Amino acid sequence: MLKVGILSSDNPHKTLVGGKHVHLYLLERALKQMKINFSTCYYEPNVFDTFDMYIRAAFSRFTKMFGNEKVSVRNAIASVDRKLRFFENVNLNVDVVHCHDTVAIAKLRTQVPKILTLHGYFAREALNYFPFSEKWKSMYYDHCLDVEKSAYKRADFIITVDTRIRDYVVANFEYPVEKTAVIYNAVDTDNFRPVTDSEKREIRRKLKIPEDKFVVLVPRRYVMKNGVLYAAQAFEKLRADNRFFFLFIGRGPLKSQIFEILRDNNNALVGDYVDYRDNVWEYYQAADVVLIPSITSENIQEATSLSMLESMSCGKITVCTNIGGMAEIIRDTQNGILIPEKDIDAIADTLVDLCDNYHSFEHVMQEARKYVVQNSSYIVHARKIVEIYNKVMLLT
Repeated sequence: MLKVGILSSDNPHKTLVGGKHVHLYLLERALKQMKINFSTCYYEPNVFDTFDMYIRAAFSRFTKMFGNEKVSVRNAIASVDRKLRFFENVNLNVDVVHCHDTVAIAKLRTQVPKILTLHGYFAREALNYFPFSEKWKSMYYDHCLDVEKSAYKRADFIITVDTRIRDYVVANFEYPVEKTAVIYNAVDTDNFRPVTDSEKREIRRKLKIPEDKFVVLVPRRYVMKNGVLYAAQAFEKLRADNRFFFLFIGRGPLKSQIFEILRDNNNALVGDYVDYRDNVWEYYQAADVVLIPSITSENIQEATSLSMLESMSCGKITVCTNIGGMAEIIRDTQNGILIPEKDIDAIADTLVDLCDNYHSFEHVMQEARKYVVQNSSYIVHARKIVEIYNKVMLLT
């Protein structure tokens, strides 16, 4: 019987926010249903990681005042190195190892076949999440890039969540394209499902969302690449249109800037992140439209946004910028709506058009749900991955 080891520097049983966490959670769930034997090894943050987090937060506020980021950068690098050492000597009694980030595999010594799933661009994305100035960015980026290089050398096969990430690995690191596969993110199609109008009203009452408004949801981490500032500016432009209610749910360093843009907007709410334990799908079900306004940042683009797929699974009109993995899945006006990135007017005009002609987009909602059920349900997704497990074991 096949035995699989799943490794990650994140633990989905502690936090269920973001594509990778949900991916791991759903993969475990599917493998159990398929009766495939697996074990997991997830990095557990220690007191030093917690201390680093507070140090970075403090430096993000006071760096400009003191003009010295060296300690913050070194702490960030030390945090990566602790994770590398944690995984270096992991030795599971399995037939194949499936790592879900470059840190988990970069120094892994096991001799069994090793598969790596890439949910993004490790080094490039690191620059989105840490507020280092230009002077210190390269130090942290170069360290993370070395981790990437080591990871790709150890991987016997790489799965990416969109074509652009696959092309990045092949072009920049000369990884053999025949040892790669593109498998889009998985969705919990059981919970992320369409609801009736009466169910939607009941959910809005529960969540204290206005029942009589056209609700636009932005379920995004508050970082630059997710385009949340452009969404906020578009919503501010529609301030006088009382038909709308705009709702952000997420977390991240740009939250205060979103607040500032929408400071006096009574039709907008900037909320905290919501994970699976708090029934995040109800926020999608309560919405009329879900907006994914991602942009190109630090030369990276959104992959197959999990928020996009979850919205589609709920049968919602999903508005995405025409970049990255989103442009691979959304067929404009067929199963969603595509708009240019960084275009405040396009966001505002599209939302007004959807509000004015909502029921004429019924076919878009139906096709969205149909696409996800057929291509991205977590069981369908897991079957594709198990096929790769078996393939790699035969080839190595």
